[in-house]
Amino acid sequence: MSVPGPSDELSPGRSRLLVGLFVVLTGLVILVPNALPVLTWWQASRGEAVTARWVGSETATSSRDTVGVPTFVFERRIGPMPQECRVPLVQYRHAPGGKPLHETLQVVPGTRCEDLVVLNDPPRERLPLILLGLAVLGGGLWLTLLARRRPA
Repeated sequence: MSVPGPSDELSPGRSRLLVGLFVVLTGLVILVPNALPVLTWWQASRGEAVTARWVGSETATSSRDTVGVPTFVFERRIGPMPQECRVPLVQYRHAPGGKPLHETLQVVPGTRCEDLVVLNDPPRERLPLILLGLAVLGGGLWLTLLARRRPA
């Protein structure tokens, strides 16, 4: 004896489509936050770079360890007036002997002193996540197209 199913259930075609769209959304969630720093670095690398030199390290103490955060100085011009910017860069704090890995950096200044893009270190650690995001996004698009073609 066959009992009809409840009317609020989704058809198989609709549920396949929703799974495909969910995988597409997951791919976008992985791809977008990892691609933005790479795009920012790529756009800044075409800008006018200045040299920032290391002037010293500030000691930062936490509950785990004491580290030196190196401070870099560069000069930028706002109209005819030069302005010196001193920026501590946390990403270079774990350096042997208290010195940062690079004593001079190529940077592209932003509107404020803190808004700068360091050109010496492209965000290579993001590339595997970008590839994963592209693969998941492509798989989701394939599932969505497959669900649209096959009738329920």
